[in-house]
Amino acid sequence: MPTHHRALSALATTALLSSGLALGTVVPAQAAPAQPSPIVQPQDKGLGDLVALITNPVLNLLSGVPGVGQAVSVTKPVVDSVLGILNLDIVWLCDGSVIPGSEGFWTFVPTEAQAGCELAAKTIATVLGVPISGITRVIEIPLSSIPGLPGSVKAPVATKAVTIPTTAKVGAPVSATAPTWDDSGEVKTVTTYQWLRAGTAIPGATLATYTPTVEDLGKAISVQATGTREKAPQPTVSTSSPVTVTQGDAPTATVAPSIAGTPKVGETLTVNAPTWSGTGTTANGYQWLRDGQPVTGATATTYVLTEADAGKAITVKVTGKRTGYADGTATSSPVTVTADDKPLTPTVAPSIAGFAEVGRTLTASPGSWTAPDAEFTYVWRRGGVAIPGATQPTYVVQVADIGSRLTVEITAVATGFTEGAATASTAGTVARLTSTTGVALAKKTVKKGQKAKLTITLRSAGAARTGQVRIFDGKRLVRTLSVNGKRSVKLPKLGVGKHRIKVTYVGSRTTAPSTSKVVVLKVVKKKK
Repeated sequence: MPTHHRALSALATTALLSSGLALGTVVPAQAAPAQPSPIVQPQDKGLGDLVALITNPVLNLLSGVPGVGQAVSVTKPVVDSVLGILNLDIVWLCDGSVIPGSEGFWTFVPTEAQAGCELAAKTIATVLGVPISGITRVIEIPLSSIPGLPGSVKAPVATKAVTIPTTAKVGAPVSATAPTWDDSGEVKTVTTYQWLRAGTAIPGATLATYTPTVEDLGKAISVQATGTREKAPQPTVSTSSPVTVTQGDAPTATVAPSIAGTPKVGETLTVNAPTWSGTGTTANGYQWLRDGQPVTGATATTYVLTEADAGKAITVKVTGKRTGYADGTATSSPVTVTADDKPLTPTVAPSIAGFAEVGRTLTASPGSWTAPDAEFTYVWRRGGVAIPGATQPTYVVQVADIGSRLTVEITAVATGFTEGAATASTAGTVARLTSTTGVALAKKTVKKGQKAKLTITLRSAGAARTGQVRIFDGKRLVRTLSVNGKRSVKLPKLGVGKHRIKVTYVGSRTTAPSTSKVVVLKVVKKKK
């Protein structure tokens, strides 16, 4: 026996218990029936026996068959001579949860509310402040077997939940895929729908298909599918995962925009607005295009043609806007602009200022033209080939330009004139980078038969340079080798005497040659 049970038994005088099957009749649910007369045992039992009965209560079927309206009971222990040290109570459970109003009744009559649940009772006692409890065995209360009585059919169970597509757009119908119910035989489930916006029912949205509106944009929609069976105690609801509604598809032009007016420099063109699909679509913006590229600032319904448009294809793109939908666009058919006959030529030739050396900045001057208000564009060229991205009045000379002549082509445009162009050039080709070659002897004097160590340093434009160098002893070529910035080498064995050593860098396409200073190496005889 556990220690606390032995302690409780030692404190008690006598506890007389009654047990066995109590017979009863059907009474209203959750009402206390008349208590049966207790059967008192002829001898006292210890408190430990009482504890055992409380922690192991027995559930009795008074009718022998569990069901709605059939009374069940738990034998209440009869306590004597415990001097008020024991408080005893009971509560009834449905699927493990307390049935409201069932506290204190040792006999209980299940109602339709308990149909289909697992019924049990929990006995609770407090002995000298120590709580002890026990739960009876579980009995299942079946659904009502009386035909026509609510509860005679089980509520439907969704074996597969209702679903909707993972994307939704304004104006595009969304269809629910019905849930799968556990129907069998003649038992059929009727499914109804209710669409939700952010968890709240959408008035009138009770079909299997729903078309999102502007009000749904940016919000989560879902659908509730309710399954109902005749005579079932209650319907069952299956809810889909939500999906956020995005903008609807862009409207399209059923009639494209068109251009009215004479396509000639100085004339005004006007756009005829398109006809759009979708109720409520309006023209929201205009952009005139020259050979397919936007004309800066040309965003009105009219456009005055300039010299830059001469010979070019002019179109206009119109944007259609509809609330809740992506913007739609439509572009007109092109018109080709006729140029004016007045020529646009320079009266003062363009020029280039600056030195054509790597790292230096060249500046192009457009000169003067027959149209005082002419505007200019620039294209720099290397050996006649356009340099990518070099379209500003200034240009920084690059290593790639070495050995090439630089030119700039200046194009002039002005309203009422044909486009003109002129070219300016540098005085000569871009010079190669300068280089420096340095040498140093590890020892200025060596003995005959020893090889002198020489360190060579090659630099250009402030950085190490890689290239081929030649080592001379006076005018005699001693050795040719490659240097990557800096290199130490051993000279061949030289004769006794003074040797004037110098190194020459042969140069490259981008770097000019250079020669080091002369260093004197003295070779002496070995001492005997």
